[in-house]
Amino acid sequence: MSQLLPEEFPLRLTSDDLNYSSPIMPHRRLSREENRLRILQKAGELFRQYGFGKTTVADIAGELGMSTANIYKFFPSRNAIVEASAEQNVATIKRNVTQIIEGAGSCMERLEASIFSVYRFHKELLQNERQIFKLISSAIEEDWNCIQEFDVFMRSAFERLVVEGIESKEFRPTDPVVTASALLDCLSLALHPHIRNAVVHDGSEERV
Repeated sequence: MSQLLPEEFPLRLTSDDLNYSSPIMPHRRLSREENRLRILQKAGELFRQYGFGKTTVADIAGELGMSTANIYKFFPSRNAIVEASAEQNVATIKRNVTQIIEGAGSCMERLEASIFSVYRFHKELLQNERQIFKLISSAIEEDWNCIQEFDVFMRSAFERLVVEGIESKEFRPTDPVVTASALLDCLSLALHPHIRNAVVHDGSEERV
């Protein structure tokens, strides 16, 4: 057999013989939504590190290897990025509350749990994510759209629990809309701990 092969032909293939380059597959182009999420993720990192007030569009673009002009293809302004970042945090709160509202327990138990869920979220930011806490505080103080929508969401959640409580005889008959609005007003310190932090130094849940 060996006589039939040229002398230079290797009798055993080595790893080098098998190490050939395959065609490079092109990277999948990110969708518009994926690019927006990528920008927001990086913006959030910079907000946590430097604060949203000191982070520029150029900072975000530089970290992502993009041009500022390219960033503006996905967000019309720096403020739009800031507000979208705040909206992401508010969306997390809403998901937590929704899970509680749709979960088990009496109406009063779910009402209390939903309130404490919001309170604990903000308290966690205050203790461990100060820069993001400042972002949410600004959103509340300036009444950004995401905060307006959050208030509507919480009022609707309260109204749902009041209706369920009346139907189950847990609560006495009352106007659910009026009661939900009153709850939202009365619980503003618990739902917006940045306000509570400014006027009440005891942040314990017992005081809430």
